[in-house]
Amino acid sequence: LTVAAAAPASGRTGWFFHVGAKNITATHWEPLIEGDRTTGLRVRLLETEGRSSRVPFGTFREVASARQTDFQSRPLADLPIEAGEIMIDIAGYEWVQVEMLWK
Repeated sequence: LTVAAAAPASGRTGWFFHVGAKNITATHWEPLIEGDRTTGLRVRLLETEGRSSRVPFGTFREVASARQTDFQSRPLADLPIEAGEIMIDIAGYEWVQVEMLWK
C-alpha cells in the first residue's frame, strides 16, 4: 500500500543516529529490549584511519546513560553525555561497543 503525503515540516531528510567523525564506521546495530519495550541501543564503531578521536554520537531520542562494554557486554567505562550527545574516545583502528539507554 502506498500513500501520498507531504514531506514533514523538518524537511525532506533527517537522521536517526549521527556519528560525528568521518573516520568512524558503525559496523553493528542492535536494540536493547526489556520485556516488550525497546529501551536502548548497542552499537559497534570502528575507527578506520589510524587517528585517535573524541567522537560525538547523537540519537533521535534523549539518552539517560551510556557505557562502553566489551564484546560480551561486560561494562568497561561509563561515557559522558554532553549537549545531548554521547562522547566516545576511540584510538586508531580501535573497535568499540557502546550501549545506551534512552530516557
